[in-house]
Amino acid sequence: MTVASSPTSVTTTGTWHLTVDDPILLTLHGWRAARSAPGAAELLGYGPPYRMSESLALALLIDELGASAVAGNACDYGLRVTCSSRGVKSARRARRRT
Repeated sequence: MTVASSPTSVTTTGTWHLTVDDPILLTLHGWRAARSAPGAAELLGYGPPYRMSESLALALLIDELGASAVAGNACDYGLRVTCSSRGVKSARRARRRT
């Protein structure tokens, strides 16, 4: 009898370095995200006097869409990915008898 193992699940992490190419486009998307989820926007600091910064707009987009979706469509939001990396965080193997 031999025991074979094969990967059944892998968890990866991703890091993206973004540059703002179009601050107006980014803030417009930030305002849209704030209107679509006002409760989440308030938790992230959006409130009176209702000024939108680039960092707040990015935080709202990441909260709404997820980091990988924002990085994957960076040019749609006025951003540019300058560097990215992926790493394996953990891997599980299933054992089966053959």
